[in-house]
Amino acid sequence: MVHHIGIGVVGAALLAAILAPSACNPLKSKEDTPPPAAQVQADAATSQSVEDAARLYLTDLYSKDPARVRRALSANAGSVGVSDAQVAAAVADNQAKPTPKEIVIVRQEVQHMPPQGHSASVWFVLVRPDATTQTGRLAAWRRHGGSWTFTLAGY
Repeated sequence: MVHHIGIGVVGAALLAAILAPSACNPLKSKEDTPPPAAQVQADAATSQSVEDAARLYLTDLYSKDPARVRRALSANAGSVGVSDAQVAAAVADNQAKPTPKEIVIVRQEVQHMPPQGHSASVWFVLVRPDATTQTGRLAAWRRHGGSWTFTLAGY
């Protein structure tokens, strides 16, 4: 009899743990709750800062040695992680602008690395004047309050 009561108590506890709201439940993921507005703003600012810094880095790197950058992109062509549809959409969006850019940021992923800072991956398209494109990826990291440091895959 005691055994059956114990099984009932354990079963009820598991059922309560599954049905409890995620704020009270250690078994449910905290990802179900939306982040606070301040965190959303900080993430947006971080994403914008990495995009601006990546564009500046790539522009500077490309202006110094464009042939070497193109070789690095060619060597790394199969492992970039950007689909043809994403490239086409980025190029079309860029051409629709009054002043098209030579470097288009396709997508980025920024991750928090407590306590150090952030890491990021930035996928971009290099659009040449003859309308041909090459895709590439930057790896980036930043300590809190510091500037972004980039490496071009294959460079």
